[in-house]
Amino acid sequence: EEIETPEIDMDFFLTICPQLERYFDGETIEDSFLYPIYQVMLDIAKSSIPFSKIRQENRWKRLISLYLGHHLEKYIELVKDEKNRNSLDSEEKTEQQKDKKENVTSYEMFFKDSGEYSTTLSGRLFWTSWKPIAKYFSREYGGVYCGNTKHRFY
Repeated sequence: EEIETPEIDMDFFLTICPQLERYFDGETIEDSFLYPIYQVMLDIAKSSIPFSKIRQENRWKRLISLYLGHHLEKYIELVKDEKNRNSLDSEEKTEQQKDKKENVTSYEMFFKDSGEYSTTLSGRLFWTSWKPIAKYFSREYGGVYCGNTKHRFY
């Protein structure tokens, strides 16, 4: 039996990830600098988290939206470069790395096996929803990278 994949519209996505709404302001959503990345990541998310495995429309849409939100937040962070990570000043980078090591918080300990998903709000929300069901995916199907290699679920 073929299961039809539901569509996710921008309104649903922005309901789940309202922190990103300001990046889609403008005359049309399609004019946003983020919209092309949104479209690409939506295609990747749909193939990585197949509806046929979740089978609950709103749960699946929420997972897709949080996955998108995480990757869009990371893209915005890269473009804005607020932490000056693209600087060629090695002394400044060393100081940032030292600060990062000293500021390990309790939520980082909770998300220690979540890999990059612990670095954004959407990623943490995605991980708490995804982790319990990811273990049911088979390796031959493909899927989202989940944490380090010993916790990789496909």
